[in-house]
This record gives sequence, C-alpha cells and structure tokens, in this order.
Amino acid sequence: MKRFMGFRWLMIMLLLGGCASQQVTMAETPTSPQQAVIVSNDFEDQKTGDWMARGDGTRIAISDAAAHSGKYSLYVSNRSANWHGTQIDLLKKLQPGKKYGFSVWVYHTSASPKKLIITMERIYNGEKGWDRIGEVMVAPNTWVELKGEYQVKPVKVEELVFYVEAENSSLSYYVDDVTISQVK
Repeated sequence: MKRFMGFRWLMIMLLLGGCASQQVTMAETPTSPQQAVIVSNDFEDQKTGDWMARGDGTRIAISDAAAHSGKYSLYVSNRSANWHGTQIDLLKKLQPGKKYGFSVWVYHTSASPKKLIITMERIYNGEKGWDRIGEVMVAPNTWVELKGEYQVKPVKVEELVFYVEAENSSLSYYVDDVTISQVK
C-alpha cells in the first residue's frame, strides 16, 4: 500500500509539474492576431489556378527554374507596361469593411535591383481606383517577401483585382508562396 501511495504521489507531482510548465509556456508565448486564410498558392500543383495574365501580350506559366519553397513558382514574362503582370479576382473572396494581409514572394534574374509592387484595382460606389498595398526593392537572384495590408471600404464594391507589377515595364519575374488572409 505504501508503495502504491508513493507511485500515486509521483504521478500527481508529474501531472501538476506538466500543467505548471505548460501554463508558463503559454504565458510566455506572444499573442498574434488570428488570421483566416482566403488565398494560398504555392504552385506545387503545377497549375495557375485563379491567377491570370494582366495586360496584352503578358504571359504567365508554371516554372521550375526558381522557387521560394518546393519546386515550382509562377513565371511572369513578355510585359510591356509597368502595370502588366499577374492578377487574381478577389471580388467574391473579400468582404467590405474587413482588413486583409497580403504576402507574395518575388524573384527576378535581371542584372540590377528592381522594384516590385502589389496593388488592388477596385471599383467602390462606381468609382474606379488603384490602391498600392506594398512595394519592395528586389536584388537579382534573391527571393524577397512583398507584403502589406488592405482594408476593403464598407461601401458598394463592384471590383477587387489584386495584382503584382514591376516598376520596370519589361522585367520578367517569379511569384511564389502567395497568402491572403483576413486580419481579425
């Protein structure tokens, strides 16, 4: 009986010790806003999905020449204007009044650093406009995260097209690991 009580005491102490350390761990973990993922593309299925070419003559294709993670990315080429690139229609995916976080990994093989930009083309209450979400200078042969947040206005929304563009109108580039999340 004494042996059973010692075992029981040991189990209680281990159980309490485990709970105490778990509480400390939880208390030390910083809290971050919860996010609901709306769009997630890593192109590993070798499909462009909802992504489309933006601008006459622009081409998009799945490529294994460069990837941020995995083996594949989306290659954007044959551009002739800075707003040409790749786009995705988000009208049915984003809600008026909500805030969203955007993350896109970009890469190019040009000889010098180039500016890449993420933009939302939108129509609010019949008025068309373009809102820059983020921009970043990208060194050659380097994957860089291009990110920002965007608040959809709480009005009548007729168009929401998110796109990746480059300041240099002829730059070809790669896009990978795209995530669009609702920020709560």
